[in-house]
Amino acid sequence: MAAADYRLCDVCNGKVFCDAKLNYNETQEENDPEAFRIAGHVEPWGARLDYLGDWAVICSDCAKTHKTIVVPLYAAPVVPQAEPKREPLSEKQIADACLRYRHDFGLLDKYERDCIVNEAWRWADAFGIGGSDER
Repeated sequence: MAAADYRLCDVCNGKVFCDAKLNYNETQEENDPEAFRIAGHVEPWGARLDYLGDWAVICSDCAKTHKTIVVPLYAAPVVPQAEPKREPLSEKQIADACLRYRHDFGLLDKYERDCIVNEAWRWADAFGIGGSDER
């Protein structure tokens, strides 16, 4: 039989099985929503095959190194993301934040500056800014 009578492997294009007697129904409609897909790609000739929506075919040799998977068409894959490593905040970064918060920070007495710096550290810790809890 000719190669056109066979469903070919999606990896190596080798013959997998004879599909000459399958119930293909060709359609002339462009972008036919009921046309089936092969390995996720809509066939340009718009064929229908009973209730088939999509298929992938792999020969027995390629199945030793490849596999087929089923995934949603439009949903983004959920990949767990590692939390980025945060560098600890420096004393200078905290002092800069305090100066932006209180423009008169440099003019305050030591006790008031220390109170504001301690508050800044507490806010940074509360929001997980700047790495670990160790200072």
